[in-house]
Amino acid sequence: VLVEGEFWHVMMPPLQDDLRGTSPILVDGREAVAVAIALQQYANRLFTNDATPPYIFTMDGNFKGSEDKKNWLTAWRRWTTGRNRHQPGIAEYGMKPHRMGLTAEEAQFLETRKELWLDIARLWRVPPHKVGILDRATFSNI
Repeated sequence: VLVEGEFWHVMMPPLQDDLRGTSPILVDGREAVAVAIALQQYANRLFTNDATPPYIFTMDGNFKGSEDKKNWLTAWRRWTTGRNRHQPGIAEYGMKPHRMGLTAEEAQFLETRKELWLDIARLWRVPPHKVGILDRATFSNI
């Protein structure tokens, strides 16, 4: 627990009163932080599913009813999740699977995360090497 003299309050104009400045997050960083949180949540959902994009199946005919479609989809999920991940599946009823998704280059998670970290570090005027972004760091500029 910090007492009043043990922390430094960064004041940015416009001052709300004589004692409190405006938070850098409230002034410029709300959107950068929101995008960083949204990207992290999306990445968590994607990698929870082993980064396997969804499939779309095409078939010449149709299912006999919605119950057949539901049963097939339940079976497909059971065959391809949990311990059965990365095992080959069987496309029944003459179905042809087509992968629908993004490549790693299209998603650009690492580059986007680094840019968001830089944006947030800029808000607080913290050099990138102090938050672990060392791709442009050398012994002469640290």
